[in-house]
Amino acid sequence: FLKQAGYDFFMSRINSLDPLFLNFLSSAGVSPETFVNTFKRTLSRPDLISRPESVEFQDIFEEYRQINQKLSAILAAQSNQICDLIADNKGLDKRSYTKKNVPNWLDASKLKLKQEGPDVFFKMDEKGDPLYKFTRTRLALKTKSGHAPPDHEFFDLCEQTLELSQVLAVNLQSIKIEFISFLKAELEQMKAKEGVCFFDDLVNDLAGALVSGKGTSLLQAVKKDFKACLIDEFQDTGKQEMDFLQGL
Repeated sequence: FLKQAGYDFFMSRINSLDPLFLNFLSSAGVSPETFVNTFKRTLSRPDLISRPESVEFQDIFEEYRQINQKLSAILAAQSNQICDLIADNKGLDKRSYTKKNVPNWLDASKLKLKQEGPDVFFKMDEKGDPLYKFTRTRLALKTKSGHAPPDHEFFDLCEQTLELSQVLAVNLQSIKIEFISFLKAELEQMKAKEGVCFFDDLVNDLAGALVSGKGTSLLQAVKKDFKACLIDEFQDTGKQEMDFLQGL
C-alpha cells in the first residue's frame, strides 16, 4: 500500500514538473521510495502537526535557465579575464583561489553546461559544484577585511544561481508537505476499498474511542471481559496504550 501510494504521488504530481526541477530532485536523491521511507512514520501519529503547514511552490525555472545561458556565454568568451581578475586581487585568499584551481573550476563549470544543456542544475555549496566558488557570498568569505572582492558580471550570475538554488530547496519542502497529506488520504481510500487496517489503526481507533462520548462504556466493557493485561516489550508500549491500561 505504501509503495503504491508513493508511485501514485510521483505519477500524478512529480513526473510532469519542469525538467530542471526534476534534475534538482534527482541530485537530492528524491524518489517514491525515499519519500515513503521518510514520512511513513507520520501515519502512526494522526495528531502530528507539520511545521510549516504549507510552503509556496515558486516557478523560477525559466529564470534559472536564462542565467545558465548567460553563464555559458561568459565562460566561453571571458574565462581568461575572470582568471586574471582573481589573480590580481590583493585581498583574495590565494591558498584557495590558486592559479591551478581557478581555471579548473571554470573549465568544470563550462563542461557541465555544455554536457547537460539549459536544464542543468548546480549544487551550490562548498561540497557541490565548483561554480559555487565564484558566488559573491563565497568570494566575500575568502577576502581579507578592508579589501573588496573581484568584480564581474559572472560573479553576480553565480550569486543569483545560489539564490535560486535556495528557492528550489524551499520548493522541495513544499512537495514534502504536500506528500504527507496525500499519503494519509490515499492510504485511507485504499484501506477502505480493500477492507483492511494496519496495526497502528487498531491503536489509534482505540485511542479515539476512549476519548469519545462512549469512552467510559468501552472501559467498563473491557474490564468485564478481561481480568488482566500482559504487556510485552514494555519499552515499546506507546503513550496511547499506556493511557488505556491506566484507565483499566
